[in-house]
Amino acid sequence: MKLKIILISALLTCPLFSEPDLKSILNAFERLLLAGDSEQAINTVFATNPVLAIDIRKDIEDTIIKLKEYELTTGKINRIIDLGQTSIADTFTQQSYLVIYDYDLLRFEFQFFRTNSGWKILGYHYDTEIGETLRLSARRNIMADLKGTGRVLLAPSPETPTPH
Repeated sequence: MKLKIILISALLTCPLFSEPDLKSILNAFERLLLAGDSEQAINTVFATNPVLAIDIRKDIEDTIIKLKEYELTTGKINRIIDLGQTSIADTFTQQSYLVIYDYDLLRFEFQFFRTNSGWKILGYHYDTEIGETLRLSARRNIMADLKGTGRVLLAPSPETPTPH
């Protein structure tokens, strides 16, 4: 245990190792996940914040196990789509991905913050609820498009007979 603490301390304080930029971290995650190495993909992201990685090690291990099980039931990854990034003052960023498997979709969301020594993971989330998100978004967009048009929702069309 002492060796681990000494090693982590040396890595954190050693100026010889430069911190990767956020783009490099995210590119490594995408590349490893697409290659089928979900364990290394997750570990690469959490290597940016060893203190957090130690604190939530059990959650990270559970995530890796669930991802491996998910891959067994949903097939191989076909592609990864960058859904976008939202940032606050170049210090806090959320990155979202859509991972398309043979038989299902998975959304990943990562939160990073920037320190003097580089970008660190703050939190993450993954789920299969992207279909529900899309449905609700489409519903909002339809409602926004109809607003001000004078069209009434759920009114019978002229071709629809009115019941007597």
